[in-house]
Amino acid sequence: MNETRNDEIEIDLGKVVEAVKKFWALLLTMTLVFGLLGFLASSFGMTKKYVASVDMIVNTSSNADLVSNDQVNSAKNLVSTYSYIITGSSVLTKVIDNLRLDVTYEELAKVISVNGVTDTQVFTVSATTSDLERSKDIVREIIKIAPGEIEKAVEAGSCRVVSDLDYLNDPVSPDVAKYTAVAAFAGFLLSLAYALFRVLSKNFLVTEKDISEQLDLPVLGVIPLLEKP
Repeated sequence: MNETRNDEIEIDLGKVVEAVKKFWALLLTMTLVFGLLGFLASSFGMTKKYVASVDMIVNTSSNADLVSNDQVNSAKNLVSTYSYIITGSSVLTKVIDNLRLDVTYEELAKVISVNGVTDTQVFTVSATTSDLERSKDIVREIIKIAPGEIEKAVEAGSCRVVSDLDYLNDPVSPDVAKYTAVAAFAGFLLSLAYALFRVLSKNFLVTEKDISEQLDLPVLGVIPLLEKP
């Protein structure tokens, strides 16, 4: 015989309100302190990242004047192949040598991303580093080297740049506002948990209301506390 058991969890919102009222100063202080810590950590403790990018277009033929619908569809499929070539050692090793970068090929590959634009022949090449000028230089060098390497690797394909170098003077990460908000919320939750623990762990009775609420017993009378003469 299968017996279904339903466990009911009752949340007393009154206790939550009581905790907030009793420990409001702690809640406010912890929220502000954690928010300040999040702001300081994201503003001064984390490495800022800058991104530069450029858009390129895929051609399935080195003759750009002869492009059919089939070739356009083939070009879309070639984006992943071109991405592999651009982030491969044949391109990035030359970038390192030309720019005299003090990094390995594997380290440079981690800061390069190649993403196709949905339903188009266009893909975006991006570099994200801790220095804006370095990001820009890396992208510029890639678009000089990549087309030749792609034509050598894919005989029926080519690519060319279709946009100017795009970049932001402000860092793309860390997101200071996001880190500050998350830290402040974490501080609020921690202090609220502490306040609820203090309120809910109270195991003594103070007033007749405590007796009726916690013991579910009627209060028949109250004996007043008499002071000694």
